[in-house]
Amino acid sequence: MRKIELVNSLTPVLKWFRVEGSKKYFLVLKEYEDSLFDSQPVIIRTYEIVDTFFSIPPGTLDEGKFYSWNVKSFNGKLWSDFGDEYYFSIKLKSSITKQEEKKPKTHSPGKFYPNIEIIKTLMPEFVWFRDVNAIAYKFNLEKKEHDGTFKKIYSSDEFGLIKDTSFILRGNLLKEGIVYRWNIGSSMKSGFSSLSEFRYFKIILPKIKVRPEALYPGYKKENKEIIATSTPTFVWRKIKDAVSYSIAISKKDSDGKYKLIFDSENKFQLSDTTFKIPEGILENNSFYRWNLKVNLKDGRTLFSSRLYFRVIISEQRPFEIKSENLEQEKELEEILLNMEYAGIVKTLISSIFYDDKIYISIQEFLYNLQIPFNKIDGYTYEGSFNENAFVIDFKNKTYNIAQSLLNIDEKDFLEYNDDYFLTTQLIEKFLPVKIELDFSNLTLLIQSEEQLPIYRKFLIEQKFVSMQKKSNDKTVPLLFNRDRYFLNGFVFDYTIAQSLIKNQRNSYFYSAALGGELFYGDFYISRQEYIYQNYRNRIENYNWKVTLNPNNYLSQISIGDEYLEGINSYLFRGINITNEVVEPRNKIGNYIYQDKTEPNSLVELYINNEIVSITKSNQSGDFSFEIPLRYGMSILELRIHTLKGETKIVRKIFQIPYEFLPRGIFNYRLSAGLMRFVNNRLAYSELSYGVTDFLTISAGGEYIRDSLREHKNFFGKTSFRISSNVLFNLFYSPGVYSRIHSYFVFPDYTSYTFEFLNYRENTLYNLAGLKNSFRGSFFLPFKMQYGDLSFFFNHEFHEAKSFKRYNLSVNSFYLYKWFSINAGFLAENLHSNTIYKIRDWNFGLTFNLNNLLRDIPVLNRSYLNLRSTYNYVSKRFQSFSLFSTTTLMNNIRLQFNYLRLVQIKSNNFSLSLLLELPQARYMANSNGSDVLNHQMSGSIGYSPQINHFYFYSEPLIGRSSVYLEGFEDKNENNIKDDDEKTVKGLDFSINSATYSKKIKDGKIFVGLNPYQHYTVRLIETGITSPNYSFELPEFDIVTDGSRVKIIRLPYRETGEIGGLVVRKFEGEEIPLPNVRLILKNLDNERETTVTTFSDGSFYLFGLTKGKYILRIDENYLRKTSFKSFPEKIEFEINPEKDEIMIENFKIILE
Repeated sequence: MRKIELVNSLTPVLKWFRVEGSKKYFLVLKEYEDSLFDSQPVIIRTYEIVDTFFSIPPGTLDEGKFYSWNVKSFNGKLWSDFGDEYYFSIKLKSSITKQEEKKPKTHSPGKFYPNIEIIKTLMPEFVWFRDVNAIAYKFNLEKKEHDGTFKKIYSSDEFGLIKDTSFILRGNLLKEGIVYRWNIGSSMKSGFSSLSEFRYFKIILPKIKVRPEALYPGYKKENKEIIATSTPTFVWRKIKDAVSYSIAISKKDSDGKYKLIFDSENKFQLSDTTFKIPEGILENNSFYRWNLKVNLKDGRTLFSSRLYFRVIISEQRPFEIKSENLEQEKELEEILLNMEYAGIVKTLISSIFYDDKIYISIQEFLYNLQIPFNKIDGYTYEGSFNENAFVIDFKNKTYNIAQSLLNIDEKDFLEYNDDYFLTTQLIEKFLPVKIELDFSNLTLLIQSEEQLPIYRKFLIEQKFVSMQKKSNDKTVPLLFNRDRYFLNGFVFDYTIAQSLIKNQRNSYFYSAALGGELFYGDFYISRQEYIYQNYRNRIENYNWKVTLNPNNYLSQISIGDEYLEGINSYLFRGINITNEVVEPRNKIGNYIYQDKTEPNSLVELYINNEIVSITKSNQSGDFSFEIPLRYGMSILELRIHTLKGETKIVRKIFQIPYEFLPRGIFNYRLSAGLMRFVNNRLAYSELSYGVTDFLTISAGGEYIRDSLREHKNFFGKTSFRISSNVLFNLFYSPGVYSRIHSYFVFPDYTSYTFEFLNYRENTLYNLAGLKNSFRGSFFLPFKMQYGDLSFFFNHEFHEAKSFKRYNLSVNSFYLYKWFSINAGFLAENLHSNTIYKIRDWNFGLTFNLNNLLRDIPVLNRSYLNLRSTYNYVSKRFQSFSLFSTTTLMNNIRLQFNYLRLVQIKSNNFSLSLLLELPQARYMANSNGSDVLNHQMSGSIGYSPQINHFYFYSEPLIGRSSVYLEGFEDKNENNIKDDDEKTVKGLDFSINSATYSKKIKDGKIFVGLNPYQHYTVRLIETGITSPNYSFELPEFDIVTDGSRVKIIRLPYRETGEIGGLVVRKFEGEEIPLPNVRLILKNLDNERETTVTTFSDGSFYLFGLTKGKYILRIDENYLRKTSFKSFPEKIEFEINPEKDEIMIENFKIILE
């Protein structure tokens, strides 16, 4: 299980150990929907940091939500791998349960509607009056759209509550010239108040008269200035209304690219116009560039142009670079823009301002988004994006995309410093991106409906880390196994039908079955009867089955009516004994897949479109997976993501028939009784053995005795896989028939089937006198740009004593979006006393109108099919048909069917109605004139343990149900006593798409498979007993038979602790943040980790009854060389002694 730390601050400080040689760090903060961390993050935030700590900004975190974070380091050339991922949740010491109607009052900025206040800052301070009952405040901000509506752009629901009565919104969220409105709500112990009235404002900023200018050292061109010191004093021009300055210095690497090596903003703010760089940052004989950033009072951020210089420290006077008549050069202004994309790209990119246009460096743009490209001959760029190649030829002023050659306007690009700079309009033509330029903040915002390579790589890396974490997690424990009772509960399945025919008496049909647990097994008895006038046809069945705990010798014993799949299929009444598993196997074993690709590539493994594993190839490109071999057809897909940004896909198919047994598994089945309706005696036995994971053999015998003679037959069969997608089945019975069956499928779903049967003469099994039978089919699909096309070929041959039949059919299918067309030809010859020939053409057209016509409810969610048959022999159409179905109100479905038989001039109409509710199902069918058939079906269940009836539309016999609830186990006996209350607000989920319903303070799940494992997850967001807790957030159960399994979870009263960790230095006590403490439960030996907050405090709740020891983590003490006083703290949580809340622990480190 993951360790989730509880944090009682909305602005905690994240800290990590310094990595030797690192220049900066990249931090990723992810927000999740629940505590399982299985789904994709809801929000991903990223930060670039120079120090080894980071204080999360206000408004980022929210109480009750779940987060994870990790970091990687940058050594100036390469990024490291991400470190361990840490998980935490926010739980403040106050709880919110109820709503209050009192509205809070706001102060500024803004006026009440219809007035709008004009303000002159991008960072206004939002101020409101204090509410004496408020713990914190919820802040909402909306902006006015072009259509006059308002859209929410900031909310405390996403970024966390605010404790103070003022708030400054940072991050360049507000823009000039737009109308905004804001309001607040109070968060109190009793809940949230109503929201205040909106205040409206608009931002209009004064024009900037002076741009920031870097003065020394450097020149606006490369190789123009040399300085002879590694500690120069940087000088810039003073800007009025500047709050602070910062400088950023980049160094030119051997590959010709500039990498950031120093950013003063992450270390300190500069208020003067000079700054002397300290020793150790600049190196001799190296190239550098730098620029200035100015933060204004009104919230705007300005950037200067870059200056370039070279450091050469020598006793000799550095040589002078000759002037190159700079006056004749074009006046180009170099500008640094903040490039942002999807929260994961936040970097500077070179651009040029020329002729009132912004030009972007194409090399840096592609590099920052990790789009693969090559520069050829100095003026041609070749690259690819999502399997689409592009070529840009600046010499011939053309670009090629999707095999289309287009011209480039010479005003759309510039050549500068061995690079090409393009307008945003030109970039948008050959890349699927939308570029928004915010010139006032010098920000370049990138958007794309497709996943850009860097975003796809980021998601894969996160999945890789997540999969690694998941593989290290322990399996979910099984808490509630199968229960057995002498007598418990019942279920009742029913069907009632009536047929009304004009001028005839009505006919009736009913089916009823009663089942439940009896004598520690599952029992049912059923009756179905058809009634027409004085005629009655009645069938009665019963069965009792007991299932034992899993073992290899005996698993099931059943007495009564049973279905048997032997040489033929039989329904018999008798006894059946087997050791076959009760819960179906989902896999037969594992397979080691090994392959080779490019080195250090991330490889994803998908099985049936579900990701199951991620790995990384080694330096030689080798990688491997342990693949689970699941029953049925599994489509395996490998997605290989190379360092070049390319994605390669490899597909493979595995076929595992359900009759396959795992290696070394032996199964048997013994059956005996009387065959229903004919009363022939029957005895049957079958033995099966899994030789390997790709070979299973079986053998058995069958004995049948009728009124005339005995029939004894033996058989043998085998199933084996030649390869992952080629199957063979053989069956041989000396007195009955032999069969060969083969099936083969390719990864693109191309497949063939082959089957041959040879029959023997037999008065019981072969009454039709069959001799030989053959069937072969071939399916061939094609993926096209506009739709899917497929062909299906089928050939059959059947030979008997009295006839021979040949059949050949060819069918084609075309599917495009919401409609499909099919056409086929059937040729059949039947040789008996005469030759009968069939030559038919079939045509069909289908329209799937699901969600296409939303404004017309009758047609929306509809399906329409038209078909016709043409007889080539008679040269005329045989039939026309129309079938239409539509869904109304989610649970009502109407169907209409029309059939025209041309030769006999017959018209047939049919109208059907299906009403499906969770509790019952009703169906009706009529031809509109003289026939009406209708029926109702469903099931009723009852549980004496909770004294509750429940209803379901599907049969419940042979299905299982589960009821779950929690209770406050005050005496800790794990039994719900009469005076113990249920836990209100508790909800549950289960890993099955089944019907569920809230009952009182619990929940029932209906229609589950019996004797099968399921995982239950607790949903405690609405729980009203915060001081009570269950030991696990999720656990496994095993369902029972045809009844309700009752599960009551004992919630125990818990305690909490709090304290402070300080460092004693020169007589003062300094709070220490990010100190790891280990809490050990002496009763069960479980350990929990807690980390101190930024103020040195720690807090942990949800502690169950028991004795504990709290100590500082030994690894932390060893790394810091601190000693702890005291070394450990012993305490006890005991609700009976009122020892629940223990605070004011203090640990001193020296």
